[in-house]
Amino acid sequence: METITAETATRSETTAILKKHFREQFQMSVKITSKSYTGGSSLNISYAGGCDTEVIEKAAKHLQMGEFNGMSDSYDYKKDRGLTLDGKKLQQFRYVFVHQEFSDEFWFKLAKFLSDKVPFADIPALQTKEDYTKAFPEIFVGEWRWSELIKKLFKVRNFQTQDESKIELLDVHANPRGAWDYYFVYSINGAKYDTREYITEASIKLKESLDAWFEKEVDFDGMESITGIDIWNAPEEGDMEPGDTRASRFDMMKKAQAVWDGFTISEKEFIFKRETGANTGI
Repeated sequence: METITAETATRSETTAILKKHFREQFQMSVKITSKSYTGGSSLNISYAGGCDTEVIEKAAKHLQMGEFNGMSDSYDYKKDRGLTLDGKKLQQFRYVFVHQEFSDEFWFKLAKFLSDKVPFADIPALQTKEDYTKAFPEIFVGEWRWSELIKKLFKVRNFQTQDESKIELLDVHANPRGAWDYYFVYSINGAKYDTREYITEASIKLKESLDAWFEKEVDFDGMESITGIDIWNAPEEGDMEPGDTRASRFDMMKKAQAVWDGFTISEKEFIFKRETGANTGI
């Protein structure tokens, strides 16, 4: 996205340009409405399925003028030149709201799959749609019903389609980097994905760059720091005696690579910034 000075778009032009941008960049159809009221304005972006709200919020962050400061009970304006697309500077709003929607049937499908794969000892298994809204005997993780619990346990909701009927759930895992946080593995027409990230052409290029950085520029110390795999203390293959069952340094490097490959693109990007102090302009 560019952030250069240009002719300011009208409100209707801003909406049309944004819809076009999300369709081209994320292959998604979105509904966008705006409101003006005493003291400000708001932009509402809503859509079915597709990428997690964080993806859209990141893309639309330059559209919001600032943020409400609860400490001072005031609105803090930010120094932001706004967002320019298709040669026009888009209008900014006091607030930008993003809403991702799923049908009740799809939420039930997710909850039933989670219940079948990950039995929780303290609550009844989900069997029927009546169970979905029925109260638990006791509160569990701050929730009383499966209809509430699934939305707490499934936090990052990326799907590579807006058509729920195309999604085949394959597996579900606890996210090792989050408490009471689960992600789903699914397929669309045979292609396998997981709900921790949304894949675009830009994210594929970023992944390739980050993988190349890890392979070519990260030394053993860096690999150990990033992956937790002890490489230095592993013996070289040429120094190992016959019958030595220890993992070689080459084996440990492969383990480190496997750990790196298991990170999501956003996790790799965070690691790159942490290790280099640079943005991902690589």
